[in-house]
Amino acid sequence: MKYPALIDRLTAAFSAEPRVLGVFLIGSRGRGTADDHSDVDLLLCAEPEHHTGLCDDMPQLVAEATETVHSQRVGTLPVFTYIAAGWLRFDISVASPAELMLRAPENLTVLFDRTSLTETITGTPVPVEPDAATVEAMTREFLRVLGLLPVVLGRGEHALGVAGFGLLHGMLVQALRLTARVVDPGGVLSLKHLIPEDVYQRLEEIPAVEAEPASLIDAHLACARLFLPTAHRLHEKTGADWPTAMAEALETHLRKTVDERFAALTTWR
Repeated sequence: MKYPALIDRLTAAFSAEPRVLGVFLIGSRGRGTADDHSDVDLLLCAEPEHHTGLCDDMPQLVAEATETVHSQRVGTLPVFTYIAAGWLRFDISVASPAELMLRAPENLTVLFDRTSLTETITGTPVPVEPDAATVEAMTREFLRVLGLLPVVLGRGEHALGVAGFGLLHGMLVQALRLTARVVDPGGVLSLKHLIPEDVYQRLEEIPAVEAEPASLIDAHLACARLFLPTAHRLHEKTGADWPTAMAEALETHLRKTVDERFAALTTWR
């Protein structure tokens, strides 16, 4: 089974459920920007009084459409994430008519509409903007984790240093995603279309890390050299306070305990 057939089966199952007023394809497939690797994101519309019952019955409703090998209910909204046989990935969320009407019509595709809900969808696309608290917390966490490099080197815990680099690299990717001023940034495995080509190339050029001192130092340096200028731009954009004292203390600490190349850390902008 391919994704189009999965969408057809899910639409048929949900359209036969009286509590479901509409079924909409959202995400990249709803916007018409999907590629061969994109999953399926479905939005079900139902009156608020039916949300709890509909969510409780979701496993049965999905089972009527397809066999699954994984299911998970995430959050209180909630979002249901599934993997069907053949490793077809799909997510399902539920919204009320009032919530649906706030969505931008160009960001969804109608699969089933019992009560002409489509005519009420008049939302305006609004770019996703980072907030100051998120940006400052991310920067402080990056500096804190970077400051653990002397610990893993001093203890010879090089394998744990690789894990620490993974955390830093993840925060770098998060920061780069936050710089993109787009309505829908897409899933976590989509980045190339969000940032400039030269920045993506610098990300790809960060060296692969091995569990040995020289590799750990080079990888941490490369990651910090791209993260810190990105973080500075985000702080300026959101008005978040830059942790100057923390950054200066870290620069001194890493220069003395790890490598002189960290001496310019506070100037990487």
